[in-house]
Amino acid sequence: MKSLTRHGAVAASLVLVPAALVGQELYFQPKDGASLERTFTLELDLDLADADVTQMGEPVDPSEMFDGDTAIETKVEATIGDAVEKAVRGRVDKLVRTYGDFLVDGEAPEDFEERRVEFTWDAERGEHTLRLLDVDEPDADDEEFLMTVAEDLDHRAFLPEGEVEPDATWQVELGGAGLGDLVMPFMKFEGLEDLALSQAGDEDPEASEAVETVMDAVEEALAGVVLEVTYLGVAEDEGSGRRVGRCKIAIDFDTSVDLGQLLTDLAARQADRSGDESPTPTIELDVTLALEGEGEFTWDLEGHHMNSMSLPLDVEIGATGRLAIEIEGLGELEFIAGSITYGGTAELTQKVTAR
Repeated sequence: MKSLTRHGAVAASLVLVPAALVGQELYFQPKDGASLERTFTLELDLDLADADVTQMGEPVDPSEMFDGDTAIETKVEATIGDAVEKAVRGRVDKLVRTYGDFLVDGEAPEDFEERRVEFTWDAERGEHTLRLLDVDEPDADDEEFLMTVAEDLDHRAFLPEGEVEPDATWQVELGGAGLGDLVMPFMKFEGLEDLALSQAGDEDPEASEAVETVMDAVEEALAGVVLEVTYLGVAEDEGSGRRVGRCKIAIDFDTSVDLGQLLTDLAARQADRSGDESPTPTIELDVTLALEGEGEFTWDLEGHHMNSMSLPLDVEIGATGRLAIEIEGLGELEFIAGSITYGGTAELTQKVTAR
């Protein structure tokens, strides 16, 4: 009897071990038939932190450069609805996504319209096929829209492999494309790059070359962007009461990209092609970016999809450069030179509600 009592006490103690202290597997597999409402918000608040600019050798008042308004404040909000028809572990096989409200500073863009897109997994190609619903004959705008939509809105790259216990930490290599997806997850960053190249090429093949050259340089500069994820344990979501896996997410990154020589070379090639014999400008331009912040990412353990994300960031963007032309008989003429630094905050928030 004492033995049974002792075993019962051990069993009870095991049951009472807090769920937050037990290993947990976070994986993606929404239930077939699930209806998910997703909300996204990006708030950006930057202002001029420092400026030292000269034009033709004379100091320039920063307020004159920006017509008296140096602040950059914007808020982007989006609502998206997912109707999951079929999902397997790690992938959706078929879903219909409704792109609902999209607001910039509280207003919808003039050309915005609600769209529904069907995502179907193509096993042979190893990717999703996209089809715009409610449209008999998609036009060029519809095709461009499909180029830029992303299937993964849950940040599945953040998930660990296998079970994790509290305090387990891993790193996610974002790079430029991943950073773009983090900031605007409902838009596919690589698709935006392809669209920009396509549009530039339609207008001017030389412009397409310039865009691609600059994009490659920026992508290389952002190659080292890493997100650190730390698993905190299981908790109850305050709004829904659902069990969620909590993770701390943190980013601390700074980089610079020298675009001066690239732009100088592009200007020289363009002059050669056009037969322009004017002096080629010398361009110096060094762009810097620093991001630092810590937030939370939660995963719905019942629905097996993202529950929420909140990531406040300190942001600093700077540019240092000069534009000059060597004129025969006069020497170098410096049109503009100096540096500008913007600083402030950005906040990214996402919430998924299962209906």
